[in-house]
Order: sequence, then C-alpha cells, then structure tokens
Amino acid sequence: PGCSGAALRVAPVAFKARLSMISNSATRPGLSNFPNFFRTIIPDTKFNAAWLAMIELLGQTSVVAVIGETENWASMGTALAREAFERNIELKGFVMSEMIDGFTGLQISYDSSTAAQDTAVELLRLKERIVILLMFELRNRLLLCENYKIGFLNAIYMPFGWLKQGWWSESVSECSAHQVNHMAMGFIAANALHWRRDNNSVLSCSANMTAGHLRQTWLKRQRTSSGNLEAGIALANEAASTADAVCMFAQALHKVLLDRAVPLRELSARTPAAYAEIQDALSHSDFEGAQGRVTFTPGMAEPSGTIVLQQLQSDGGLIDIATYQQAHLTLEPSAILQLRFDDETVCAHLSMSSSALLGSCLVPYLQCPARGEELDFRTNTCQACPDGTELKQSGPDGLICTRCGPGTYASNGHVTCTPCPVGTYAPGEGTPICSTCPLDGYADHTGATACTPCPQGMLSSRDGNMCVIDPYYYASLLSICFFSMFSALTVFASCGYKTRITDVSLTDGKLVATTLTEHYIAHRWRFAPTTWVTLSGTGV
Repeated sequence: PGCSGAALRVAPVAFKARLSMISNSATRPGLSNFPNFFRTIIPDTKFNAAWLAMIELLGQTSVVAVIGETENWASMGTALAREAFERNIELKGFVMSEMIDGFTGLQISYDSSTAAQDTAVELLRLKERIVILLMFELRNRLLLCENYKIGFLNAIYMPFGWLKQGWWSESVSECSAHQVNHMAMGFIAANALHWRRDNNSVLSCSANMTAGHLRQTWLKRQRTSSGNLEAGIALANEAASTADAVCMFAQALHKVLLDRAVPLRELSARTPAAYAEIQDALSHSDFEGAQGRVTFTPGMAEPSGTIVLQQLQSDGGLIDIATYQQAHLTLEPSAILQLRFDDETVCAHLSMSSSALLGSCLVPYLQCPARGEELDFRTNTCQACPDGTELKQSGPDGLICTRCGPGTYASNGHVTCTPCPVGTYAPGEGTPICSTCPLDGYADHTGATACTPCPQGMLSSRDGNMCVIDPYYYASLLSICFFSMFSALTVFASCGYKTRITDVSLTDGKLVATTLTEHYIAHRWRFAPTTWVTLSGTGV
C-alpha cells in the first residue's frame, strides 16, 4: 500500500490473512504496531528528535506544539512528549494526557478559522519562539493567517517536510498568499533524506547502477533534470523509497525461495511456516538502496535512515541546514541560518559550522512587566496599549492588550477601559473615544452602547442625557391667524401672517411660545367691538 490512510485500513486485514506489507510512503507512527508491516521510509516520529536537537542547538529549553485531530496524530504527540522529556525540554500549553498520552500543547481538531483563532490567542499568551506544527497543510495556513491577524509574528515554525510543496504560498480565509508566505518564512521542516548523497555507491539490486545514475535516469524519464516537470509540478521524492521497497521485496523472495528453498506453492498458499519465513527475511533486510543503507533494528518496522532539516529562506527556496542520524545532528557547513529579528542578523552571516555560537542567536520574546504595556511582536519591544484597548491577564503567564467592549473606551494612555459618560455611547469594540448622542436621541446612563430615540416633538438636551421639547417642531404647527365671526354658528379662519417662534417650553403646566417680533391677533365678534390681543416677546 501507499500512504498512511490506505495502509492503516489494509494492515489489520493483511495481518489476519498472513500477508506481509511493505510501504514506500506510509509514515504514520501507529503502523509500527502491526507485526506484518514494514516500510522503507522513516516514520514521522523520527522527526521529533531532529526538531528537538535543533531546538537545543538554538538555546531553547521550551517549545509549544500544535497538533491536529487526535485520531490521526495522537501517536505523534505521545512520541514528541517522550522525546522532550528525555531531553529535558518543556512542552508549553494545555495538558492533554486524557486524549493524548503524556502530551501538553495546543490542538486544532478540525478545519476552522475559529479554532485556529483560539490557538493563535494562546500562542500570543505563551510567547514561545518555536512552534512545532503536527498538522496537514490547510490547518497550518489557517493558523499562520490567524497569527498574522492577531499580531503573533516572527516565530520559527517546524512543520512536516513531506507536505505539499508550496503549501505556504496559498491564500486562506482572510489572508493573501503573500501574507501566509511572510508568516511561514524561516520555518524549519523535517523530512526523510530520500536520495543518498554518495552518488557513486552501487545499488544492491543492480549489477552496476549507482545511486546517482538511478536518480538521473528517473528524472530523465519524467522529462526533467531538475526535479520539476515541464508544467511546474513537483515530483514525489518517494521515488527513492519506492525503489528500495521493490528491492527489499525482491531480496526477501530470493532469500526464501532460493536460499531457503521454501516451495512457491506454500508461499502462495500463505501457510504459517511460509509466512514466518518471509517475515524473518524482511526483518533481516540489509542492502544498499537509493536512500542509503537499508537495515532494520530487530522488532522495528522501519529502517534506520537519515532525516534532513530544511529552512524556507528569503529567496523562496528550501535549503538543507542539517541532517540527523543515529541521535546526532550534523550541520551543513555551507548553509546559512536565517532568523527574524534585527538583533539576530548575526546568524545570517554565521556559518552553521560554528554551532557553539548558535545558542545565542535566537532571541526570546520579551516579557513586559510594566502596567499598560504589551509586546510588539514585530520588533520584540514593549509598547503602550493602543487607544481603544486595555491590558488584561491572558492565562497565568501573560498580559495582552484587549479591545474595549461596547459601551467603554480608552485613550491617552488609559490602562483600563472606562464606561462612556452620560450622553455618549460606543456601539462596538475597540473605541478610543465615545460618540455624542445625535439630536434625536439621548443616553441617561453611563456605558451606553446606543442612544434612546426621543419622542416625537422632542430632541436631545445639550448634555445628551434627556429629551426636551423641540421648538422648531411646534413652530411648524403654530400660525398666528385672523379669525372672523360672521354668524353665530359659523367661523371662517383665514390663516396667514405666520411668525417665527423661537422657543416653546412648558412652564407651570402651560405652553409658552416665544416669538421673534410683535404680532397681533384681531378677534371680531358679532355686535361687539374689535378686540386686539398682543403677542409681544413671550405670550401664553
């Protein structure tokens, strides 16, 4: 079988059917539990030791790991916890031992921006320079995007090297491809060293073909010489482990059928004796393969191989910076390690052969004890909280600037958010200053998130804390008219001569109208003299 998903489904059935398995690309750790399973590729668990060895070399004593769904990655998390314990490196995050034995870290268990955002908040709190990513490509991108949005910058990530090439240059959620690529820059990926470097070594399954000749022949058949197809599709490096799997199976058959003279019919019938012979032959494999010398430790399903650590550097390429084999990390003499902060630029000019100095290269994130300040991850300096935020405790280990809630504000260096005063409001989060209620609304309490509308005919007071009568509203309704009575039962009104009323108010329960100038109302009653009523200044 090929990759881990298929191998995990085939292995139990094959075991009951007495079928041996050899996989060229299944790296899932849990497959090692099947006694009939072998692989010619290094499992993912081997990467943990290489990552942690590099972390030690960079002078770090703690790290945070973000793991994917428990079903797929539990064994990886347990192996990382065991390796970290042996190296006395602390895993930061939440204790998850009930789900993943011994593991402490963070988890994104499904493809979700919300889940990634929650994890980003925790990374901001933990302030670890190195983050191990035990997930597939999409969740890596989602996390990088949320880290970008929240401001957790300049961390060194450690993902799997076998993930899809260029996964770090694709857009996701609300982030562009450029933003994701910027966040990923400098990551250190772990992968199996697929093609051995001693190209002149003769392969055991060939009379005279060398490792270098095999690789060039394979590339030529793909119509390329650089490892990329004409259409720009990256070739699968598992070609080397595939060649070794074929060689391993061929040598085991030769040993069982020819050297040990096991009848082919017994091997075809999968008798217990024939099955035991083929299993023994596979477990004692020892040959020169495309990846290197292929041997198996007794009781182990995977060969002793070499891990390569590669860094994504500013020119956009993956550069080999170290190899890890038999518990020993070897730095590439010609490689240059690129880190992020200005005071880490010494490493950009430091040969990796000077490993004794690497421990002083990676600068830890600063802690900001001063009240009202938080860490600016762009520059690794402590800065005052911006307007519209306050400093809040985020877990037991950190303080972060948090946006003020609705109805509150913070400005001019305020340490905490303050409720909006009477007559003002703040509808959303992160308000640096509260807004004054509009003319048709009021707020009669502090901390308002919205203004209450005034009734018809009223408007907000000068302080915005209550409603008062709107003079212009009543001015549009009132007219000074001449009234004439021509009969006892009929009144004709001729409305005109309108005047500007500048104020209307209630005084002792009476409506008081203030006019702009003097005006007269003439009342002519039948058989009665004309009566003149003067509205001068203020009248009732």
